[in-house]
Amino acid sequence: ARGMSLQLAGRCAEARQFFKVIVEQEPDLFAPRYEYASCLRILGESEEAEDILNQLLEEQATGQVSRRTALTRLTLGVLYYRTGRPELAMAEYENALNIAERIADPELKARVLQNLSIAYRGFSDLDEAQRHLDLAVLAYQDAGRAKLPGHLYSARANLAMSRGEFTEAENWLQQALEAFRDVGDRRNEAMMLNNSGYVKWQQGQLGEAETFILRSQAIRREIGDRVGVGRTYSMLSGVYSASGDFENASEAASAALEIARESNDELYVATSLALLANAETARGDLVAAREHYLEGRALGVSMQDQLRMMQTDVQIARLHLMGNQVDAAHALAVKVLEQAREKEILEPGLEAQELLGDIELARGSPDGAVEIFIEALEQVRATSWTGMETSIESKLATAYMDLGQLDKAAPIAGALAEKEPDLKILLTRARFDYLRSLH
Repeated sequence: ARGMSLQLAGRCAEARQFFKVIVEQEPDLFAPRYEYASCLRILGESEEAEDILNQLLEEQATGQVSRRTALTRLTLGVLYYRTGRPELAMAEYENALNIAERIADPELKARVLQNLSIAYRGFSDLDEAQRHLDLAVLAYQDAGRAKLPGHLYSARANLAMSRGEFTEAENWLQQALEAFRDVGDRRNEAMMLNNSGYVKWQQGQLGEAETFILRSQAIRREIGDRVGVGRTYSMLSGVYSASGDFENASEAASAALEIARESNDELYVATSLALLANAETARGDLVAAREHYLEGRALGVSMQDQLRMMQTDVQIARLHLMGNQVDAAHALAVKVLEQAREKEILEPGLEAQELLGDIELARGSPDGAVEIFIEALEQVRATSWTGMETSIESKLATAYMDLGQLDKAAPIAGALAEKEPDLKILLTRARFDYLRSLH
């Protein structure tokens, strides 16, 4: 009971010691071994966790299917997904879902549906992700839930972010945060704070983003969640890069990568590699950046994470442009834009479109860049992705300045002056003020 209390509070580093004592004294009991394996998975000790979960499945193979079997398969599926084995994960999720339906356990069914939604989002199938989330809501209602769990609101927030709806995501994250606080789940409270930091980063509010992330990091250190600390480092790296602090961005990404590798968390290894590559790009080490991007992309391929592959391809295309391989950059950016539009995924599509505008500028065609940036701006303004809106506004102002059209650049420069300054805003404003001083 003490172990379960600590685990529900997100203190797995402490909880596992209680489960371990029981396992040593009563090695045949299911519950302590299952909870011990669950803690090990969360703490990044996936190999030992996998061995225990498979042993539990073997012991249940000859008996009737039960809630125990479904729980074991669900947790094994989560482990497979986090360690980059999506096909195995999906098979376990489907097995768990079938059992939950056979034994008429709607609460467990809802949990499986949530995890299927997460997987479909990783596969860039947002419609299926939403469908499974809606089915999870019905299952929770069937289970008599008066309030939905925080994980459901968190999943809704992630889907909103995939669509570029960051204001909507912020609202869902607040509801998730309140739900986790209500039950005293500090680990997931910290996760929601970290995700809120990501939303603030994408909205261009870098100071608030750092505050949220550091609050998350403090909780994770307090509860001994080293894997979670790594995730805060990866988020801080992105914020530092956006603010132009590339040295700290690189250090934070390196720390995140070290922890992700130690815990065999392939998803965060790929994320950390991308952030480290971003920082190396800004520092001018394009060779190192390319190596990190390619390693991360290979992980994306193995995990069938199409969103990650598209995002990485945009960055590789940007490296082509920086290396004066303009045609290669254009071809890859067009490919990503077509894929994103086919799958109706906003984020990589807008990033590719922004890059195509940069390519027009590099080709000496500011008119072509203006056309692309205006189209992209119309799309992003239909969302609440303020960070991308700011980036494209800066690029559009730059194109107008290249054309000598300061009158068209002026209102954009004025709008940028009211936003929290990041590196792009500062550079754009500096150039505009200089050109205006010449007239």
